[in-house]
Amino acid sequence: RAAQVIVDNGVRAVITNRCGENAEKFFRNAEVFIYEAKEGNAEENIDNFIENKLSLLNEFHSSFHGKEK
Repeated sequence: RAAQVIVDNGVRAVITNRCGENAEKFFRNAEVFIYEAKEGNAEENIDNFIENKLSLLNEFHSSFHGKEK
């Protein structure tokens, strides 16, 4: 699981456009914050994070792993 690798490496926050419900629960239990990315590249979003300009992600999607869309 990607979420496990993130937690195992001591990450305390992630920046993303979307996140599945299972990953959200895993991150919440591990006390990892999930921030919603804004338009722009990774560097711009990291700058926005440092400047406290990102909001916590509050919408999570169901997993489609192993299912046809």
